[in-house]
Amino acid sequence: MIVLKSNHISAQAAYRYAYVTENTDTFPIKTITVTTIDPENPGNPSVLYTLPVPDVGPPNYLPFRKALPSPDGKWLALMFSGSAAGWSAAEINIINVATGEVLKVTDKPVILYDDDESTLEYVKLAQWSPDSNYLAIAAWIMDGKLLEGGSKMTTIDFDKLSDDIFLYSIQTRTLIELTHNFAPQTWSAWFVWSPDSQKLAFATQSPTNVRDEYQITLEAFSIADKRRLSVIQIQKASQWARLPLALCFLAWSPDDLYLSFV
Repeated sequence: MIVLKSNHISAQAAYRYAYVTENTDTFPIKTITVTTIDPENPGNPSVLYTLPVPDVGPPNYLPFRKALPSPDGKWLALMFSGSAAGWSAAEINIINVATGEVLKVTDKPVILYDDDESTLEYVKLAQWSPDSNYLAIAAWIMDGKLLEGGSKMTTIDFDKLSDDIFLYSIQTRTLIELTHNFAPQTWSAWFVWSPDSQKLAFATQSPTNVRDEYQITLEAFSIADKRRLSVIQIQKASQWARLPLALCFLAWSPDDLYLSFV
């Protein structure tokens, strides 16, 4: 279930609820349909739009996974992901709720950092900036380049993998690489926006010389000039587990001055 601000849909109610259904009867291309419900008239739902499910090469499709409405209610990020023997892929389409305009975050399917070890909320996949100007994602890179996912994936050298934080700009319709992490096997799991949308903080893990132990680091970046503002290494008291469980619930204080975590 999704909650959309209806001032961009209708003036009849303060909010509308929406839900997404996937139709498998439209072979060979599946579709998803976004349907909205006015709380003041719940018996009369209306279809907002119907979209084809992204195709990563027959017979493989990306099933619908999650919908993320922007804070201003104007945009809806629809996330698709799937995997099979030898491949994994994710694709994000951003829809303008009022006009139906569809934006593709990446030209080709990519692999998002998605560690399902935990059900903790806001660990992964994507997050809107509070001002709705950017959608942040953590995507796999190899040799410093965005790794393309899908059924046509070639052999991956896992020793060279890591991830970077990318920003999709609504204003410029471009994908921006915020971090430049060329250290292999270094991963960013938690990433959070400051309340003023001017900074992005994230927790990163990198391997140490001890087996199954990781150094965890907090970093903060300025969005305006893509500049690293601070780097804080978390002091190890014992052998760390992996992110996201080793450091949880990363959050900014309301005044943008402090970061808290468990």
